[in-house]
Amino acid sequence: MCAIISIQRHNENAHDLACKIRMKKHAIKLLPKSSWLKDEAITIDMSESALPPIYRPIPVDTPPIPGFDPSDHMSKGS
Repeated sequence: MCAIISIQRHNENAHDLACKIRMKKHAIKLLPKSSWLKDEAITIDMSESALPPIYRPIPVDTPPIPGFDPSDHMSKGS
């Protein structure tokens, strides 16, 4: 039962994100062709503040907890 709810939540999140991406692309398409506004809208911000920290190499839904060590919560017998 828990897996079904998790899959449904994942599908809802994926659908929400897809709708937002579609709306963003449509809004950019409606901007004037040769304007600074469109240029700013399609520019990717590669500054340090926009990038994830180096210690987080893969994208995740929630950032990791600082100082959390999963090995502290693993059983010694497994």
